[in-house]
Amino acid sequence: MANMETQLDTQLAFMIAQKDPKQVYQLAEDGLSKGLSNQIINALTKLQVSDKELAGKLLDDMIKKVKSTDIVRDQQAQNTAFTFARTITRPSMQDPNTPVNNVNNDTNSDPPLAPFNDQSIKDLLDYLGRTALTAMSNGLTPPPANSRPGTPSRLPFSGMRVLLPAFDKFVPSQGQALRAKFGQLTQTLDPDMRWSMEFGTLQQTNGSVEAMLDVASKAPANQRNSMYEAISVKMADQGDVDKAKQIIDDNISDSNVRKNMLSRLDNVAASKAIRDGKIGDARQMIAQAKTDAERLRLLINLAVSVSNNDRKMAIQLLEEARAVYGPRVETLSQLNGQLQLASAYSQLDPSKSFEIMEPVIDPINAIVNAQALLNSYQIAPQNSFRDGEFMLRNGGESANLVRQFSGVLEGLASTDFDHAREMADRLSRADIKIQAHLAVAEGVLASSNNKRSQ
Repeated sequence: MANMETQLDTQLAFMIAQKDPKQVYQLAEDGLSKGLSNQIINALTKLQVSDKELAGKLLDDMIKKVKSTDIVRDQQAQNTAFTFARTITRPSMQDPNTPVNNVNNDTNSDPPLAPFNDQSIKDLLDYLGRTALTAMSNGLTPPPANSRPGTPSRLPFSGMRVLLPAFDKFVPSQGQALRAKFGQLTQTLDPDMRWSMEFGTLQQTNGSVEAMLDVASKAPANQRNSMYEAISVKMADQGDVDKAKQIIDDNISDSNVRKNMLSRLDNVAASKAIRDGKIGDARQMIAQAKTDAERLRLLINLAVSVSNNDRKMAIQLLEEARAVYGPRVETLSQLNGQLQLASAYSQLDPSKSFEIMEPVIDPINAIVNAQALLNSYQIAPQNSFRDGEFMLRNGGESANLVRQFSGVLEGLASTDFDHAREMADRLSRADIKIQAHLAVAEGVLASSNNKRSQ
């Protein structure tokens, strides 16, 4: 608990300091002495918007910290370094002509980031590339000593594959060398892992449909269905629903599996219609949704997408969505649905959002407490708890419920702080209660900062 409270105290300090770039910078520098973290990466993105000079100084110090850390042996540090690299390369990799579809209608989201310094990006990627190539020269990474018998060796630095397009742009020689080395080592993997890895690389680097189909045709039979489904979803999301369905019809022999995949494509097509503002098409597709969960999710997404221009229609759509489950919270699907509804209502009708939140508190407490009990007998999902503390990032479905619940309270806090705080107090475990209270505080601070900037 002490570790969690320390982390949350640091997070709260960053929240309070958001209006003062110098304070954010100093907190980030102080935290950097203990190691690079996601909080410091977030601080960098805030400074890139509010004070680019301080952002540049922090960026250079963060790169120095990566270089002084053993990212070969420390997997967590390696993953954080990859997150850092993705964060600073993303603004430069985005197509400026591509419109941003804010499906979630997050009015508190940050403005788009200006690109970071090219030379700093090259410096970090060059270091990561050289380090990865040196590590990969030793071949595959053997499984840990405490692994189960038969655990295969893994590809070192595999998480860096998603950065290959950035390497191609900023340090192309490194990009070529990394692609060649990843390709060479992938051939030595366990066959099941090899094809999964090749397909995953194509997904992460926006590979062509033709290349993905080629890998799927060669993969073991137990992997092909999921690969063909991923390809069809990619095509449907790009607008070619007919060809996506043809891929399913041609390659999926099990009629039940094929039926479920085709149903998912209908949902993908409906989501695209919503993003594209095709209200009539979306309405028709929602009416054909196969399950209550699908219908509710699509109705909420459509309501959020029209809320800026037509508040009356948005509320009408949310009322339709609310009627799907009524007040029921008897299944995980219903519980998730109620939280999604409460989140959408928080911006349009906070009183109804509070009303929907009331019956979800007891089920969340029951689920988290049950998971704690299972953990004590070592049969809870892996990484759910650490030293008795609930792990919000690795706690599975229960962690997802807590995140959603806290997120709704954050949105409601500026409307009725006392009511939001009272709801946070009703969570039974201290660790998740702290997280909810932190979300309430963040909501109030964000609202206060927004008012000052207007």
